[in-house]
This record gives sequence, C-alpha cells and structure tokens, in this order.
Amino acid sequence: MAVKRQINIGEEIAKVHPLILREVAVKQMSVFSKDKITLTQVVVLDLLKEKGSCRMGDIAAALNLTMSAVTGIIDKMIEMGLVKRERSGKTEGSYGFPCFLREKGPLKRSIVNVSMP
Repeated sequence: MAVKRQINIGEEIAKVHPLILREVAVKQMSVFSKDKITLTQVVVLDLLKEKGSCRMGDIAAALNLTMSAVTGIIDKMIEMGLVKRERSGKTEGSYGFPCFLREKGPLKRSIVNVSMP
C-alpha cells in the first residue's frame, strides 16, 4: 500500500512566492531600463490609463508629490512622446491642463501592464 504524502499548499506557495516576485521585478526593470522610463513614470501612465485624463493637480495628489515635481515628470514624459497635455476651456496656467496618454507613442510595447516575455 502506497503512503500518501500530505502537501501543505500554503507552505509551498510561501516558499516560492519571494522567488516569483523577484523574477517578475527583474523582468520588469529590464523592460523599464530599455525604454529609459522610471517607476514613477510607469505609475503616472497607469493612472492616466485608468482615468483617461488627469489634471496635474490630480496627479500630484494621487502620487503625494509637489506640483513642481509632477510638472518635471510630465514635461519629461511629453519629450519622450508618452503623454500629451492640452488646453481645455479657460484654464489658467499649465496645472489645470489635462494630461492624456498618447494614442501612438514611440514605445514598441505597452509599458503599463507589462507582459512578461
């Protein structure tokens, strides 16, 4: 008669979980470094993907950053061709301009929700 071995799935998952997370992080960082994009920029892209558009103040509040920090991030992302900022209505100053994801950017793969190779 064969002896049945009991496996504790929770313990097995707990053993491999850190290894899986580390591999995912390494793969994602290699994708980010190829496109020279920072983790903060990825978070902004994810926010814009989720909301459709955001004012600079909304981005600053969501990321708990200053307006000047968000301006620098968005300006760099505009230079990279990742996002665009447009005037809408009678908004004064660039902080009220909504930011959008560009429909067609220079990147060859989606950075938001990166798929693993």
